[in-house]
Parts: sequence; structure tokens; C-alpha cells
Amino acid sequence: MVINMVTWQENVGLLKIRNRGGDSNIITMNMETPTENALDALDELEGRLEQQLRKSILKTCIDAIHLRNSSEIREARLAHYKKNEVVFEESINVLKLEVKLRDTALVENKKKLEKAEKERDELKLTLEKFQNSSKSLNNLLESQVIDKFKTGLGYNAASSTAASPAVESFMNSFENV
Repeated sequence: MVINMVTWQENVGLLKIRNRGGDSNIITMNMETPTENALDALDELEGRLEQQLRKSILKTCIDAIHLRNSSEIREARLAHYKKNEVVFEESINVLKLEVKLRDTALVENKKKLEKAEKERDELKLTLEKFQNSSKSLNNLLESQVIDKFKTGLGYNAASSTAASPAVESFMNSFENV
């Protein structure tokens, strides 16, 4: 705090007080009774300083409350984010497990499909073999029946090319299978 005393006239003085914050207080006093004026100036100065001190303390208290509140808010947000982080990590782990299970099921289904396709191909091959064998047997039976009818039953050349009704029904029943 800096106190400067400046005289304007003979009986009037100017007391200029500047505090650390740069604020200035100016007090006018009568120079004829300097002691009384000094005491009055000090009382006035004390009142002003008390008022400034109260304002400063109030501002500091408000700042502290804001700081505490903002700190509490930050701590609450941090706790909330940590809680959410745990929930999200659990969700991620569940999703990863679901993906693994789907991948495993997909691999198993691919294996089953390949096995079914292989069995289908084997069954097709077996069916072709049976059909070829059936045709061969039908041709053999037909040739044997026709040769049998040719001998002694009086079949002529036109009827030898046509299959007998028994052979046709046998062939139809075998083809339906």
C-alpha cells in the first residue's frame, strides 16, 4: 500500500492511497486539524478496506465453491465414464464371444455341407451304376426272352424287335424305382 499526501491549498490536503491491486482511494481532509482528519481518514480508509476485503473474501469463497462444484462434477463424470467403460467392455466381450460362436457354427455347417455334398455325389454315382446295371440286365433279359420266343413259338421277324408285354411291365416297374 502506498500513501501519498498532496496539498492543494493551504488548509485542504489530498490523501491518495493505492493498494496492491492498483485501486486508488482519495480522501480529502482539512489541514487545520490534521490529527482529527487523520483519524477520520483512517476510519474511512479502514471501512473501505474492510468493504474491499469482504468483497475479495466473498469472491474467493464463490470461486472456491465453483471450483469444488466443478471438481465434484468432474469426479461424478469420471465415475460415470468408468462405469460406462466397464459396461462397454462387457458388451464388447459378449459380442466377441457371439462372433466366435457364429464362426464356429459356420465352420461346422460348412463341414456338414461338404459332407452332404460328398454323400450326394456318392449316391449319384451309385444310382448311375444301378441304372447302368439295370439297363444291362434289361437288355440281357430282353435278349433272352426274345431268343426264347424265337425258338419254337413261331415269332416272326417283325415281332422279334418288339418287347413282350411282360418285359415292358418289368422295365416300367424298374424305371419307376
